[in-house]
Amino acid sequence: MKRTWMLWLLLPILCGCDAAGYSLWLLAPRENRNVDAEFGNLGKHSVAVVFYVDEKTQLDYPNVRLTLGAKVTEELRKNIKKIKVVDPLRVARYQDENLHWDTQDKKTTAKDLKVDFLLIVSLVEYSTRVPGQVNAYQGRISAEAKLYDSVLDEGDNLLWESKDDLDVVFPKLPQYSERTEPTIRQETEQMFADMLVKKFYNHELPSTDVEDQ
Repeated sequence: MKRTWMLWLLLPILCGCDAAGYSLWLLAPRENRNVDAEFGNLGKHSVAVVFYVDEKTQLDYPNVRLTLGAKVTEELRKNIKKIKVVDPLRVARYQDENLHWDTQDKKTTAKDLKVDFLLIVSLVEYSTRVPGQVNAYQGRISAEAKLYDSVLDEGDNLLWESKDDLDVVFPKLPQYSERTEPTIRQETEQMFADMLVKKFYNHELPSTDVEDQ
């Protein structure tokens, strides 16, 4: 420990003022930044999280609506007080029984599911493998999200939509063991759920994370 502190003290002499400033920056305490919700009115209301998944993704990952839906539901319940979220299994069953749910009036879907808000998440990409590499595992989720009101007329009931695609890649470097795929999938879904749900409640982020957004 003593040697480490001596190295920090010697940095200004060895490398000049720039290094000294950098060393002080590294030692300085990190302050969190407050981030406001993009839409903060989900509390005390009911919401259904509905995933739009194309046929290929549905074929490759049959349970994606349930696994991803469960994580988003858990994050909503954990972070937003008095919110009521429809069980993902009930939502998926409704989609299977109403094949044209995605083209019907959003008010109809919300009414059928008996909710105040409808959060529709369209998966642009969902994969646990690196494209073109059979044995390379890396989680990738890209999606767009829109929140609809159940009362307002169609055309006026879009309350919120993601400004940019919601993108998650995990881990940074591909893994080459098949045994890692379940963990990669779970962690990627959890990161996505956390990213999405943070749009709906005030939270803190390290200042470096805020700057990177």
